Amino acid sequence: MSVGVQDVTAVRRSTWKLFYWAVALCALAIAFRYLVIEFRPVSRLCEADVPAFWCGIREFIITLFYSDAIGLASLAAALLAFLLYRQRGSRFIAALAVLLGAPAIVLYSADVAVPGFIIGMLRLLRDERGA
Repeated sequence: MSVGVQDVTAVRRSTWKLFYWAVALCALAIAFRYLVIEFRPVSRLCEADVPAFWCGIREFIITLFYSDAIGLASLAAALLAFLLYRQRGSRFIAALAVLLGAPAIVLYSADVAVPGFIIGMLRLLRDERGA
């Protein structure tokens, strides 16, 4: 299957846009981690006898990331995208793996999110080659 230069350029542009979104999500995750999860005054508010209303949401998010659910979802999506390389929609699944993996790397799921992120990026970069 022959791929034109314009097709490769469009794929490259969309891959870079996705990478920028992943970096932005990573920055938001860092801000969330250090301003909401690990910030001592916030954790003191949630340890009080009558915690604030949003402490339950904070606790749910912490539990979600400590359970590696987002990292595992990234890894599963990356493997699925790699296995379904020639199938329709595999590029979307790879993008999902990258976008799930980026914040999960910062939020306590790095051991399973890094392979998902890397495999997803490799799958996306494979399209740029025109393979």
